Amino acid sequence: MSRKSLQRANATYASRHPRTVRRTDETVRRIRAIVDDAGINYLSVTGRAKSPASFSAKVVRRAEQLGHTDFDPLVEITDQVGVRIVTYTLSDIEP
Repeated sequence: MSRKSLQRANATYASRHPRTVRRTDETVRRIRAIVDDAGINYLSVTGRAKSPASFSAKVVRRAEQLGHTDFDPLVEITDQVGVRIVTYTLSDIEP
């Protein structure tokens, strides 16, 4: 990919970001429901979609690391969404 292609990938990611945020929120709700249904006691379930600015910065870092722009950020940057489940430890729940 050329630098121009990377700029297009950044623009594409930015245009998809609202949908990604909605899907992330939906995924967090589903995971909470699964954990609740399983009867697992947890502290929190949170999620986030990588911001367009963070995605763009990562594209630049990746290109610098590789020494070229011949990669597809929309495919190769895999941490576009993150979900974290924080549970209690055994020592937290035992009397």
